[in-house]
Amino acid sequence: MYLIKKSQLVCSRIIIALMFLVGAQSVHAQTTAEERGKQDFVTYMCYGCHGFTGQGGQTDVAPRINVDVHTAESMAAYARNPGGRMPPYHTEAQIPDQALRDIYAYLKSLPPSPAWEDIPLLND
Repeated sequence: MYLIKKSQLVCSRIIIALMFLVGAQSVHAQTTAEERGKQDFVTYMCYGCHGFTGQGGQTDVAPRINVDVHTAESMAAYARNPGGRMPPYHTEAQIPDQALRDIYAYLKSLPPSPAWEDIPLLND
């Protein structure tokens, strides 16, 4: 009787583990491109130079990422063969194409920065 209960316990643990894995995959599938892009922006350390919202660094290390003049394709092409000081991400192994598209979606979803005239501290 003990062996039956032990095997049932093992089976139930396997079933629970499989349910967890399936659930985790479906949760990932339910995330939006913007949510994945925000995570990818951190995972691939884009924020290290460009800031957490692509606003650019405090020095000349990295400029603001202007998604108003870029398309997802042009931004990805630049990431693959950049100019200036940006390191190249030539291959899918370095950063997948889908991650680049999701990062673009994240940056595009952010509200625009206010005009300097609309910032009270700058007008005092």
